Amino acid sequence: MSDEDIPDRIRARAVETGADIVILPERVDEQSGKGVYAQDNLLLVKRLKQEGVNAEYLDASADRYFVTQKSAILLLAGTIGIGIVSSAAWGGIKKTVLLVRGNSHDPSRST
Repeated sequence: MSDEDIPDRIRARAVETGADIVILPERVDEQSGKGVYAQDNLLLVKRLKQEGVNAEYLDASADRYFVTQKSAILLLAGTIGIGIVSSAAWGGIKKTVLLVRGNSHDPSRST
């Protein structure tokens, strides 16, 4: 990527930070204009500074936020888990109603 391909805003802010490394956002929120960074980058600048690297985020702290993206597998597992729990709960409710009515087909009860 040549210098001509880098937008002026990014170049100006990067120079303004005075940092050797500038962490760029994944995107810029269209409504707020704030930089959106992945949660994985939350402590990146801190870790780099601990290693002696002069690093900064492109956006000032008031102009950036971090987002978490949940994996599809976690969402699927949660959905399946809720389905199992609700099915078990429904089975328990039906069993309770049958016991209360005295219509239980429980083999341990003698008739």
